[in-house]
Amino acid sequence: MKPARSVSRLACPCVLSALAAAGLVVATPAAAQVTDIDVTSTSAQLADGTSVVVNQFSIDFTGQYTGSQLLVVLDTGTIFNTDLFGADQDVAPNQGAIDNVNPDLAFDTFLAQGGFRNTDTIGGNPALGGGAVNLDATETSAVFNDATKISQSWNPAAGQFILDQTDFGVFQLTLTADAQGTFQYFASANGQFYTTPAGWNIISGQIIPEPATAALLGGAALGLLARRRPG
Repeated sequence: MKPARSVSRLACPCVLSALAAAGLVVATPAAAQVTDIDVTSTSAQLADGTSVVVNQFSIDFTGQYTGSQLLVVLDTGTIFNTDLFGADQDVAPNQGAIDNVNPDLAFDTFLAQGGFRNTDTIGGNPALGGGAVNLDATETSAVFNDATKISQSWNPAAGQFILDQTDFGVFQLTLTADAQGTFQYFASANGQFYTTPAGWNIISGQIIPEPATAALLGGAALGLLARRRPG
């Protein structure tokens, strides 16, 4: 059976301006240099039979990318994150030759810098920072290897300069299919900040846009703001 798959894409500021003029408003920073985000959610099954949803999150940006932050808090369900090869695997795609060692590594949760396979990484692995303080000022300490929470910042390592990218993968988040909770993402590029609008949630293991965007998915903005692929 083919895994279920869905993709949600937010429009760039110019498209949002047109929608606003039509009375369809989605909040986003007008000056943000992050021009597009893409969330792909795919159903999968671990070797032990556990049903999971693999969420891959990408951004488009102009100028220089300077970092990301992620805050996930689950009320139910768990985050799948294996430490088979140690902490380094938290900041590097596991997909590649080592998939043969443990196929579940392809579904691991990790922070990325450019893509979701080893060969897609741009400029090496990112450097880890503290907690997601731009999303919640109290989140000063990093939390990653936890079953129900992620609060983490990451950025290009010293000497890495990443400019003008499309479909730039920033993280893979794998959740059990019963996972419910809240989700927030922050990025900085070219001195401007982007934060996902309030109301993004995790439902049945999938990252779901805030209601304003979700409502647009079924309306005239379909194709501008989202595309859905049948399973």
